[in-house]
Amino acid sequence: MKKVEKTAVTAFIINSFAFAVKYGLALYSGSIALKAEALHSLTDVVASLTVFAGLKLANRKTPRFPYGLYKVENLVSALVGIMIIFAGYGIAKEVFQSAGQALKNSGWNIAGMCLVIAVIYSFSRYERKVGKETGSPGLSADSRHFLADVMSNGVVLIALLSNYFGIRLDRVAAILIVLFIVRAGGKVILDAVKVLLDISLDKDTLDRIRQTMINDPVVSQVQSLIGRSSGRYKLIEANITLNTNDLVQAHEVSERIEKEIRKKTPNIDEVFIHYEPVPKTSYRYALPVEDPGGETICAHFGEAPYFRFATIEKEEKNRKCREEVLANPVPATEQGKGILTAEWLSQCGTDAVIMRNKPSGKGPLYVFSHVGMKVLSTEEETATKALETLGICGAGPKAHLPGD
Repeated sequence: MKKVEKTAVTAFIINSFAFAVKYGLALYSGSIALKAEALHSLTDVVASLTVFAGLKLANRKTPRFPYGLYKVENLVSALVGIMIIFAGYGIAKEVFQSAGQALKNSGWNIAGMCLVIAVIYSFSRYERKVGKETGSPGLSADSRHFLADVMSNGVVLIALLSNYFGIRLDRVAAILIVLFIVRAGGKVILDAVKVLLDISLDKDTLDRIRQTMINDPVVSQVQSLIGRSSGRYKLIEANITLNTNDLVQAHEVSERIEKEIRKKTPNIDEVFIHYEPVPKTSYRYALPVEDPGGETICAHFGEAPYFRFATIEKEEKNRKCREEVLANPVPATEQGKGILTAEWLSQCGTDAVIMRNKPSGKGPLYVFSHVGMKVLSTEEETATKALETLGICGAGPKAHLPGD
């Protein structure tokens, strides 16, 4: 069995143990609060079985339910909440219909309740931890149920202790138990119904997923992002724009983003990413150069102190070439300067790099491939001549830009 299923079975065993102890103490002491708590624990036994059944069904996918039966868990959570409230009703009925009787004072009553409280509290914390780790709403709901039991059992324990001093708090304790139970049951039902009605994922989760997308260098904008829960799993839908017209690269980017989302956000079942290219109005070239005037091409890409940029504005009738020279911010002594320079060029919006010699290391080439930056070769020694030869700027024939 999976961890969530083993935890559900353990919950059933603990609830059965609690019922046996409370019912035995109730018969011995005559406490209406203990009897009500025993009834509550019996309901918990049934609820634990229901949670286990829901967990077994929730993982199944069929042709008629291709997205799985994940919401069975939420439906089970709602049923558990109803059972909690029903238990409260049974306790209230017992309080107002019972004639009441004197309680038998015994250290066994107090010792038994202390043992039950310790076991239930410890398991409640453990089940809550497992519920968070696995994202299971069924276990999370059941852990709150156990925590409500701790509070109600605490009230019963106080009533038993007060009886030693001749103060009859048995009925008052039972009424307080009803209030605890109804509040806990209402919370469980509300949480389950929200998911059944496809409530959005919480803001923190969506912000984390959005940031994961934005961090990819090819992503220009996240146009829309929605997510919903289905049982313990999450379904994500996103619409993004990419700085590429290459469909193969766009698909690779989509797969890369999905992998990152799954790594940073637990219990993701499906990620639907629709991508489209950003309409480009310009195309930007970069050349590594030796001088601030941007004329002499540097033979070593990573060691270039300057870069000359040529940006082609795409217009219907003519194209303008705008040029500028920027200092390379990566220090010449920096380790991995080739990779860092390639990343800086990507941040500058570079679409293609023109160089005489390809970088000796594979790092810069990997960055170029990662962000969809093209590498063009030239045998010219000056940037002006290289731009003319390639038909980018100057008197030479104008090159065809991507998307033409």
